[in-house]
Amino acid sequence: MTATVPFLDRGLASKIRRIEGSPKLSRNFESSGLYIVGAAAAFSFGPLLRFVAGAQFTAPTVARQLAHARTREATASVSAATSP
Repeated sequence: MTATVPFLDRGLASKIRRIEGSPKLSRNFESSGLYIVGAAAAFSFGPLLRFVAGAQFTAPTVARQLAHARTREATASVSAATSP
């Protein structure tokens, strides 16, 4: 299955890692800096993620990853501001 997303910038879309035309996702639903969920995640995680039922797993996983990334960015900003 090749997922085409017409509103996604072609340059950005070309950077997404793929397997057989579908996004190759990390365990956190990330591929090349984008978080991809829903039907586009089905190749990596199975058909359940095509449905709302998959959101019970997907949403907390992506939320934890985004919160972790934000914490890392905040820590890096504080470290840079306090460095001599």
